[in-house]
Amino acid sequence: MITALSLLALFACDGKDEATTDDTAGTDDTAAAVDTSGQVDGDNDGYTPDEGDCADDDPNINPGVVEVECDGIDQNCDGVDLDDIDGDGYLCSTGEDCDDYDPTINPGAADECGDGIDLNCDADPECDCDGDGYESRLCGASGVEEDCDDTDPTVYPLADDECYDGVDSDCNGINDFDCDGDSFESAEYGGTDCDDNNFANYPGAEEICYDGQDNDCSAATDDCDCDGDGDGDPSCGGTDCDDTSDVVYPGATEAYADNLDNDCDELVDEGAYCNEWAPLTNVTTGANKVYDVYYDGNLLTETVEPTSYDPTTGLATLARTWAGSLAYSFVEDWSCQPDEVAMDGWSMSLSGIPFLQLSFGTPRVDLRDTESMLVGDSWEYEYIADDLSFGTVWEVSGVIEVESESTEIIAGTITYDALVLTNDYSLVNSLGGQLDREGLVRMYYVPRLGLVYSEDVTDEGLLFESRELTSYAGFYP
Repeated sequence: MITALSLLALFACDGKDEATTDDTAGTDDTAAAVDTSGQVDGDNDGYTPDEGDCADDDPNINPGVVEVECDGIDQNCDGVDLDDIDGDGYLCSTGEDCDDYDPTINPGAADECGDGIDLNCDADPECDCDGDGYESRLCGASGVEEDCDDTDPTVYPLADDECYDGVDSDCNGINDFDCDGDSFESAEYGGTDCDDNNFANYPGAEEICYDGQDNDCSAATDDCDCDGDGDGDPSCGGTDCDDTSDVVYPGATEAYADNLDNDCDELVDEGAYCNEWAPLTNVTTGANKVYDVYYDGNLLTETVEPTSYDPTTGLATLARTWAGSLAYSFVEDWSCQPDEVAMDGWSMSLSGIPFLQLSFGTPRVDLRDTESMLVGDSWEYEYIADDLSFGTVWEVSGVIEVESESTEIIAGTITYDALVLTNDYSLVNSLGGQLDREGLVRMYYVPRLGLVYSEDVTDEGLLFESRELTSYAGFYP
């Protein structure tokens, strides 16, 4: 039985064939595709609804496309839009979840202050947790802008820092127990800084005298006694007349030739033989001594020139020159002590040619105070002289006697008041025999001028012997 529906189908099939045969050139390429099951692919994206295309009118939505996150559309038709990737219950498409890849970041999270992360998605990283206007370093702050403790609003850069409370309130990194910043902690809190309010005062600093401060934190250096001699400067109530020298203070022993008023009595080197008697007087004054002397009728001009002097050791070198009919030159080595002087040796040249060089094995020689010598006084002397020129050793001894006073002696055209002394001497040498000598020399001494005249009485020895023997005996101007 042929129904009307069957006839309609036949007519339809006949019409499709005619269209295929007659209208091929006019076929539309975008027309919906039909799969083998007869189902139409409405958007021509290769998927029919039975094949999972959940939007057959949109070729960009089908099971084969990549899902776009957080756009509110299920592009791959899996029934889920990637709008809550981390599964924390907050959508990213609506802007609720500011980081949909981290389930700990969402509007319902508790935001930890100071970590530099916006955990609750309120667009505030909360980098100033204590509200003091300075951010933590976790938010990128550094240097003078960094809050070193973002949990305490009283701690921030340039805040007032109270020393010794153990808190770095101003975030400058300086030890809270070293308030002046000199790298030494306060002595009151176990350190060694005696003045933690002044960076210039600390152990080892240079002591500045009379500033009223203990700059070096040492009790050994008194601010008022800078030379450490036990007496302070007058500006601090002391009595030290020279607070730069530890050998100068009231009651000190007067030194022998240092040109200092050691005992602060306003007298320099008083009582020191080195200054009261030639030749060392000339060393300390720096002036040459020049005067005329006579030896057996020979007029000589004697010049004593200080060539070196060390006031610490008392060692001096003098150059003595005789000019005239004789041409002797001596270089004498002297040493000085507070109560005596000594000649340590001498060398001589004749007309510029070295002749003798002596070094004394017993050099100490006591000077005599001419003002206290009386007629009849005498003293003995002896010493050893090493002759470095001829290799012999001399044993020298003798007796000096104050014979008389001459109120007027004539030496050439010069008149002197002088003491007359005799020197009874002997010289015994290690080579023996012909080099031994003895004799008597008469000497005329004028205070502060020296030996102005000498003559051999019993021995016609060389003139330099009679001159220099007087020095060795212990009497020398």
